[in-house]
Amino acid sequence: MYLKSIYINNFKNFKESEFSFSERINCIIGPNGVGKTNLLDSIFYLSFCKSCFNNIDIANINFDEKYFALQGTYTNQNGDTDIFHCALSKDKKKIFKKNDKQYERLSDHIGQVPLIMITPYDILLINGGADERRKYFDAFISQFDNDYLVTVINFNKLLADRNKLLKNETGEFDADLFSVLNERMAYFGEKVYRKRKEVLENIIPIFQKYYKQISENETVSIIYESQLHKNNLLTMFENSIERDKIMGYTSAGTHRDDFTFLMNDNPVKNFGSQGQKKTFLLALKFTQQEYTFSKTRVKPILLLDDLFDKLDKSRVQQIISVVSSELFGQIFISDTDKSNLSTLFPKETATIIDLSK
Repeated sequence: MYLKSIYINNFKNFKESEFSFSERINCIIGPNGVGKTNLLDSIFYLSFCKSCFNNIDIANINFDEKYFALQGTYTNQNGDTDIFHCALSKDKKKIFKKNDKQYERLSDHIGQVPLIMITPYDILLINGGADERRKYFDAFISQFDNDYLVTVINFNKLLADRNKLLKNETGEFDADLFSVLNERMAYFGEKVYRKRKEVLENIIPIFQKYYKQISENETVSIIYESQLHKNNLLTMFENSIERDKIMGYTSAGTHRDDFTFLMNDNPVKNFGSQGQKKTFLLALKFTQQEYTFSKTRVKPILLLDDLFDKLDKSRVQQIISVVSSELFGQIFISDTDKSNLSTLFPKETATIIDLSK
């Protein structure tokens, strides 16, 4: 699947613009502030029904306008055309359509257009808290397993209900209600745990392969940390009720899981250089690309924002060699320096989109 064209209306700094793309490599160039990242984010939005950078939807509307609209025309794996349309007004519910048919649930769209985005903000996966890593792996899995996405949504809804009851200021305690909540949460939480464990075990060899292709100097791994390795989730919920009532939130469960990133058996967060951290993240995203393709037989669109920052030329060359393989489909790369992209991608193999003009 690839994006043939996109129409943007009132999205971030774009008033009304339309762009056509190559099915292989697209280089977006221009000085800082012209909208390179915003263009990539509009493409991201059409895959995930949200911005990669801003969780507040109305903040993506251009300045004093009342709405934004995005429309992408894609060629799918069967060679047919699919048109996805999104519109958001400040006073109306978000609308998302596929070929003029509106989705009943936005979650039904996830996975329709597989996409992976690599940005400088990905460093939060390493330096940030466990919630950043959980969200990343949940999004990773959801693109090829919609049932998993629904499971996570159901678990999170029940978790919010349980936490609300735990904060009950009246002091009343409904044991029967907590019993039902615990059983339902355990059902969904166990499914989340098993899927995370399965996927991580499957991707480790792929991840190590990509890291070695980019940099042969270190050994890397990822460890899935979960209370469920040694405990039954329902038992944990039942045994923690008294503590949870005091604390006012659910202290045990898959929402406490984490993923430890290791380099030479040490945490990348504490011992990795900026270049090593970026290489680690690139290898992880390339792993996501290959594994998603293996599950869907659709090559995800790959967005590379500010690729050259903190990487030496040899690593950049290795990265370009990787993404030029047949495992990768349509690629978008942004940079301020046209010469960087022109050197790596001759004109006959890449489409140049200059936003400074």
